[in-house]
This record gives sequence, C-alpha cells and structure tokens, in this order.
Amino acid sequence: MKKTVLGAAATVLAAVLFSGEASSDESTAVSVRVLAFDVLTQRMLAQADGGPPIVLIHTPATVHLPAVVGPGVHPPDPCFVLATTWNTTVAVSDATATSSALTFEVLLGLMGTFACDASVVAGAPIAAGGPPTLASVAPLLP
Repeated sequence: MKKTVLGAAATVLAAVLFSGEASSDESTAVSVRVLAFDVLTQRMLAQADGGPPIVLIHTPATVHLPAVVGPGVHPPDPCFVLATTWNTTVAVSDATATSSALTFEVLLGLMGTFACDASVVAGAPIAAGGPPTLASVAPLLP
C-alpha cells in the first residue's frame, strides 16, 4: 500500500508542480527539501513546501547545476559546505568535461542526511506511471 500511495502522490504532485517540464523555462524549477537519496536505486525522496514526499529518479541525463546561494550568513550550516563542494564539483566537471556522477550521488545522500534544500526540475518518467526523473538539480540556500 505504501508503494501505491507514494506512487500516486508522486504522480499528482509532479503533474501539479512540474507541469511544463519539457520547457527550458526556469519557472519549472521547484524548491524542495531533500529527505533521502539511495545511491543503489538512484531515488531521491524530496518534499516541496507543504506537499507530500515525492520520489524523483536520478539518471545519467540529470543536469547538476551550480548551487543557488542567497545573501544569508551560512557557516556553520552543513548545507553550505555541501553547496560549496557541489559548486567545486560542477566547475571541475565542466572544465575537464568529465562525469562526476558518484561525487554528486554522495553529495545528494549527504543533502538528505542534513535535510538540505534544492531546486529541482522533474523530467518524464522512465516507465509509464512511474516516478518522474530528475531533469536538473542544484542545492538551494536562502
């Protein structure tokens, strides 16, 4: 039953929050709290403000964008440290044209451990009726 409820919640929330997902319009990005990330299944459990938890699937096509860091004072916030590490990884990956997938997976796992916020864009599900993919993701610090 848990799987059915979670799948239904993901489908409904994805339809409401991520409509227009195929567009490159930045308005499709949604702020979520990362609750967990499973490296083996590539499933990220996240929750938009006031919404039910949803599952997003991290894929090789997921775009890892630089962190969005607001003007607040962040240290010693562990999410700030993860965001700066994320930004360094994005810069190195872009400069060397290499994949840093494992590093991003570890960082997503740590973001779940510390309940960090992220800006996400959902993509089309891998299978009909399945959870949406994670089209892009970036740590988000207000």
